[in-house]
Amino acid sequence: MLLASPRLFRNMRSSWKIIAGSLLAAGFYAAGIWLSVHFERCSPTRHGGGARDLIYLPTPQQARLMALGYTSVVADYYWVKALQYFTDPTQGQNQYRNLADYLEIVIGIDPDYEFAYKFAGLAIPYDSGRFRFVNTRRSTSFLERGVARFPLNWQLHFYLGYNYLNFHEQQTKAAEQFAAASKIPGSP
Repeated sequence: MLLASPRLFRNMRSSWKIIAGSLLAAGFYAAGIWLSVHFERCSPTRHGGGARDLIYLPTPQQARLMALGYTSVVADYYWVKALQYFTDPTQGQNQYRNLADYLEIVIGIDPDYEFAYKFAGLAIPYDSGRFRFVNTRRSTSFLERGVARFPLNWQLHFYLGYNYLNFHEQQTKAAEQFAAASKIPGSP
């Protein structure tokens, strides 16, 4: 014969609290999903985003603090957000002004994200028409920081030389970067 002990009742009560809390959380989650889908369908002003939408981004220092030690994961998150922003054709109206801000966060969180420096150097300059490029200073800034961080990457030297030559008309600095790129093993 099994006699009920007070400890058994306490364990059962705490189990029921856990189950009830889990069911309540799942119910709130399902309600949130249903409401967001319903709002998306019924909202007459919903337009799918565009170049005029405001983009709120944290500073790199704030993003690093919010990462709670998971810097690689958060850097990857902002990297994917930057790629999504770059592939949105409506952002061309805005001359991709916020792309550098996304990449600044990626590099601010994880300064060893080598490809972000290359991508920033190539993707940030935007031709606003008739070969008038905008955002070139920020592009060059990313490449300069990339060369300082990765001095043995010939591509960063080459892209920096290209920027100096074509955007800033600094032929001497461009020649120095091209010469540095040619001396690195593996460069063409």
